[in-house]
Amino acid sequence: MSTYHQLSGLNENATLFTHLVVREDSLLLYGFFTTDEKRIFLALISVSGIGARTALAVLSTLSAEEFEQAVIRDDVKRLTGVAGVGKKSAQRIILELKEKISIGTTPLSSIAPLQGEEVKEDAILALVSLGYKRAAAQVAVQKAEGTLGSIYGIEDLIKTSLRFLS
Repeated sequence: MSTYHQLSGLNENATLFTHLVVREDSLLLYGFFTTDEKRIFLALISVSGIGARTALAVLSTLSAEEFEQAVIRDDVKRLTGVAGVGKKSAQRIILELKEKISIGTTPLSSIAPLQGEEVKEDAILALVSLGYKRAAAQVAVQKAEGTLGSIYGIEDLIKTSLRFLS
């Protein structure tokens, strides 16, 4: 089920797990209801020939658990049931992701960084998109992290980092 449908009934604040893609001509922000959905998305777009549109189609059709089981069991038929995924694409997904999925562990944990690392990386990407060099952004985020302590949000991290860059 898509994140949009999961959020449509909520009349309150919600937390989304995001992935920002920075390109020369655009910024693309993808939001996910769970970290498992984000991990699956990142894993899928790492597969040769699989783009964001196909990855989102997989997540709209299969739950994270169903996807992992399909990969573990070499279930090409299950994956080809997703719009935009043919037999060759399904075989490539299984081939490239099967080793990264291990039974009994956090789903695809070897693919995605830790949540704290995600926040830092998102802050660095935000600063780079504002025109700062990546190296300077990394140093500023590191300093900001030391200033803020252990509990902070991405907004606080970016604001504090900007102070170090000014």
